Amino acid sequence: DPATYSSALAAAVSAAQAEYAKRTQSKQQQKTAEVSKIRHMLLVDDPQLAKVSTPYGWVRFLQIVGLCDEELRLVQRWTGGQVADILRQQGATGGALLVTDLRRMQTIFELEPGLADYINER
Repeated sequence: DPATYSSALAAAVSAAQAEYAKRTQSKQQQKTAEVSKIRHMLLVDDPQLAKVSTPYGWVRFLQIVGLCDEELRLVQRWTGGQVADILRQQGATGGALLVTDLRRMQTIFELEPGLADYINER
């Protein structure tokens, strides 16, 4: 029966597409894990856009900054603003504008070996 055949074919194609999508997504996640240590985000005031007054109130512009696991632990110990100041000092962690490189493979502690001692002193 052609109708039964079409339904079976449609179901088979749908199942194959779902399996392909699942495998593709899994491979992409594995690739992402291999090319970046960025796992978390920090919201900071945007360094280029100042707070603006509007007839409806104030508007503050925020920026998302990518963090590695160790940097997130530092935020939990200090404040987000203090960690952002440290990240601004290193070009690889965003520089003055805190532009996140999603391919970053080194934490701020790997880039600045003496930073751990500095933090422990404070």
